[in-house]
Amino acid sequence: MMNRLNCFTNVLLVVCVSFAPAYAQEVENLLENGGFEDGDVAPWSQYGGATLEVVQELVGAAVPEGPIEGASALHVEVAGAGVNSWSTGLQHLGHVLEQGKVYTLSVFLKCDEGTLETSLMMERAVDPWEKYPSLTVTMTEEWVEYSITGPLMTATVDPAAITFHIAFAAGDFWVDGVRFYEGEYVPPSFQKRVGATDPSPAASVQDVPRDAEFGWVAGVFANTHNVYFGSIFADVNAASVDNPMGVLASQGQSDATFQPAGTLDFSQTYYWRVDEVNAAPDQTVFPGPVWAFTTEAFSDPSRPIGVTASSSHSAAMEPDGIIDGSGLNAADLHNIVSADMWLSATTDSAPWVQFEFDRAYRLHEMWIWNSNQGIETVIGFGSQDVVVELSTDGENWTALDGVPKFAQAPGLDNYTHNTTVDFGEAVAQFVRLTITSGWGPLSQVGLSEVRFFFIPTYAREPQPADGSTTDGADVTLEWRKGRDATSHQVVMSSDMALVEDHSAVAGTPADNSFPVPGLNYGGTYYWRINEIDEASASTFEGDVWSFMTPEWLSVDDFENYRDEEFFEIWSIWIDGFGDEANNGAIVGNLNEAERGIVQEGRQSMPLHYDNTSAPVSSATRTFDTPQDWTPGFPEILSVHFRGNADNGASPIYLVVADSSGKEAVVTHPDAAATVTTNWTAWETSMADLGGINLSSVSSVTFGVGVPGGSQASGAQGTLFIDNLRIGTTRP
Repeated sequence: MMNRLNCFTNVLLVVCVSFAPAYAQEVENLLENGGFEDGDVAPWSQYGGATLEVVQELVGAAVPEGPIEGASALHVEVAGAGVNSWSTGLQHLGHVLEQGKVYTLSVFLKCDEGTLETSLMMERAVDPWEKYPSLTVTMTEEWVEYSITGPLMTATVDPAAITFHIAFAAGDFWVDGVRFYEGEYVPPSFQKRVGATDPSPAASVQDVPRDAEFGWVAGVFANTHNVYFGSIFADVNAASVDNPMGVLASQGQSDATFQPAGTLDFSQTYYWRVDEVNAAPDQTVFPGPVWAFTTEAFSDPSRPIGVTASSSHSAAMEPDGIIDGSGLNAADLHNIVSADMWLSATTDSAPWVQFEFDRAYRLHEMWIWNSNQGIETVIGFGSQDVVVELSTDGENWTALDGVPKFAQAPGLDNYTHNTTVDFGEAVAQFVRLTITSGWGPLSQVGLSEVRFFFIPTYAREPQPADGSTTDGADVTLEWRKGRDATSHQVVMSSDMALVEDHSAVAGTPADNSFPVPGLNYGGTYYWRINEIDEASASTFEGDVWSFMTPEWLSVDDFENYRDEEFFEIWSIWIDGFGDEANNGAIVGNLNEAERGIVQEGRQSMPLHYDNTSAPVSSATRTFDTPQDWTPGFPEILSVHFRGNADNGASPIYLVVADSSGKEAVVTHPDAAATVTTNWTAWETSMADLGGINLSSVSSVTFGVGVPGGSQASGAQGTLFIDNLRIGTTRP
């Protein structure tokens, strides 16, 4: 019997076409010591004065992590910026870029803190140093893989080098998992870690809700988990089961989630660690890194959208200057520059200043930097006795009780705010300060800066994110709930007006999550959350957000096939191999999908057809579990195809079958579709698939020829198929 290689070769021999199928490739790292597991830097080298060291721990990293691959990584220290970015470099020499090949370079990078730039490249290792190509990237505090794929080499480059230009700025960073190989990018297949990874909350994150649930990705061999949690790093870092130090919060738990007891404190940094424990008999413990996060503050700063005053001394001393941060340095210390302050006019006998917010907030407090001109202690322009009034509409006002005298400023640089007004959590959109007396003999009064803090009572951080597109038609709305909210009114509709006027109420859940399954593909939806605080009988009407459902749901994008047992494209799409008299199709380029001729993504399916003996050439994918094509109310079954002018002309067809065995057959209207030279979208109305159960689709077949025919047409060639999907085109 003919094997697949011979069959595939025969197809290529008898079909003379003007394209070449993508060459089957195997990812082999051409770099020696690309993961630094040899324990030595060699054969890596540097020029320009960088310091290289192979390490097992990433000491000094703002985000504590281990090496991304194996047990080692390369630590690189750059003393300072060079004259050019290439003044200092990291290199791996001794390579050849061969004519007719495509190469990919990929690497994991991570800097100690902040961000740091570097350029990675495949280059000629002698003058004129051509790049094939280069890419400048900005690494962050977490491991990220960066990758470049070069062009098809039109000539051999020898000698060549893998080079990183690292003289952008002084800094420390780590390199790991460097791969240099032939062909397009392929994701790494590093061995899974045995320790806990990917913490939630993420390492070093700020503003974490006080009732947050913790989670992590468990080690591949973990049977149970020991969780350590506390506010002292040293204790969490050193504690063990034998010496818990008061921070062993959970021992031997099975789930990779953890909920601290009680509510956490405001603005507190906490530390936590997860040790992964193997199953018996060894029960090996793999200590995890210490992660940190900081909880939300009691209140957040809010800048008014506008400020007005009864008068101003001059155009240089308008009230806008007291809310824009002018005059403050990074430490919130004010200067003595009068142009950064507000001062009333000499003729103003009843000075006031009024602030407006974008909506009503539950106000916490107000910080006051009083007038701080250099002559403050002599003249005294600062405000002293002040009436503070609040309003939700700008017309009806309520005076605030217990307002302290505004402390006098020193008239010196680096002045910190020295008056705090407590609003007692009153709700207001407008705040007015009427100054009844100042610190000096003149009628003029002023202020340097005013900052407001509010309690976050509105829903925020929506998921799906505002303006985003979801993964499917079944959506769960989630949001960060407002402080003290006891229930949540969900308003949602595809009609924005119904959401704006609050008439499309979808439900009032007790939790900050609300499922909305069965939305339409290609739809745009609007929603808002009105937070209800029963204790104060208050409702905080949220912003209107929107999201879109995808136009399409992929049935097969042909991206996941590879030259690996059980993942070959022909092992999923069953062709005519072994039944050549009835089915002349051979799927794939040997064991690979097509990587040169694609409609979208990196791969398509090549269907080599030979109808010289067989009446048809077809490939069928049978789903492991029947698919339900009804959620989201898709209207179209779509697939892209492309032939070639040298192909034998033939019609093409599509068969969709359900789990009961019923079939719907659709033939493309072009009887010579196989000679189409451009990618063509073939869209079939789901109504044309009538008679089958679309909630239980068991298989899809692509064919060349006349379905059900008995005569061989003699047509031969290759048809490329990509992007099989269902959905609805967005209006």
